[in-house]
Amino acid sequence: MIKYCLPLILVFLKFFIVQATSLPLPFLDPLWALALMYAFFHGLDTRSWVLYACYCGVAGELLRLGIFGPYLLATMLSCLVVSLLSRLFWRYDWILVIPAVFIGFFLGNHIQLFLTTLFFQQLGWATHYGFFLGTTLLEALGTSALVYPLYFFSKKCASELIA
Repeated sequence: MIKYCLPLILVFLKFFIVQATSLPLPFLDPLWALALMYAFFHGLDTRSWVLYACYCGVAGELLRLGIFGPYLLATMLSCLVVSLLSRLFWRYDWILVIPAVFIGFFLGNHIQLFLTTLFFQQLGWATHYGFFLGTTLLEALGTSALVYPLYFFSKKCASELIA
């Protein structure tokens, strides 16, 4: 049950940290970190990670002010990629989840950009792709760094995330 409460708690914690520090760019995404970590450790149980990625994607869509849809689809597709990567790696070596989350987040952010451009004709990123790439790299590093404490928290308190 805690695996369904944890994304909402982390989103509100992220909101509180962003509001308290007044940083213009939040450099971590706890929903994507949880969904990608869950997809890595449950890569063979397709129904389980698809439902959890869908839950994290819908929670992310409901709590953001952008267009509804691209975040959910990008979360699902990046979890698919991480699930396929977990079949190549040894899933029980926790250190391999960090590069998998980095790759999944980086790819997912580009998928979200592509879907927003394709369906909603927002082409403002075309002139500032370097800024988008730098921001995406920083967010991917922050999200990958968030996996380490999430893994050890889930090992102690929410073992269904990694078991």
